[in-house]
Amino acid sequence: MRPLIVFSLISVLLLTFYIREGEAGPIHAVRSGVTTITSPVRFVGSAVAAPFNAIGNVFSNLTASQDTLDELKKQNEELTSKVAELSEAQKTAERLEGLVGLQSTYNLKSTAARIVGASGDAWTSTVTIDKGSADGLTINMPVTSSAGVIGQNVDRAPDWRRELGRVRHGAGHARPGHAAGSG
Repeated sequence: MRPLIVFSLISVLLLTFYIREGEAGPIHAVRSGVTTITSPVRFVGSAVAAPFNAIGNVFSNLTASQDTLDELKKQNEELTSKVAELSEAQKTAERLEGLVGLQSTYNLKSTAARIVGASGDAWTSTVTIDKGSADGLTINMPVTSSAGVIGQNVDRAPDWRRELGRVRHGAGHARPGHAAGSG
């Protein structure tokens, strides 16, 4: 009984000193050395225990109900869909940040437009944007993306609610969904 009390007092004292000494104290140094020396043993121990942990996981999964598995599959599908949605939103935000940077670099006055249609052949490619002369776009006005100038406004086609600009693009890439007219 007496050794238990002595070891308990030593443990409490070491714990107190460990907490109060800070990161560079002698007890921390001893702990770090012991951790370094015993790390190979811990690595081997975890490698030996891994198959038993896997078997335990298999048996715990066998006891899961079909309702739980169906619910988890549904939740997984929802989360996968949300990740795809957020990934697309992040790409859109990056493109818009690029356009804002381009606009501020060259002090441009610009109007954002969405690409609503596309056509082309082996030599030319044309996109239709949802902005027109009512939005301040004119023929031959440059069209930019975050990569720079991608084409020019070449035509206006009437639509039941507004005029649509037609843009011929060449060297750059007009990504579906985004374009900007500037002048």
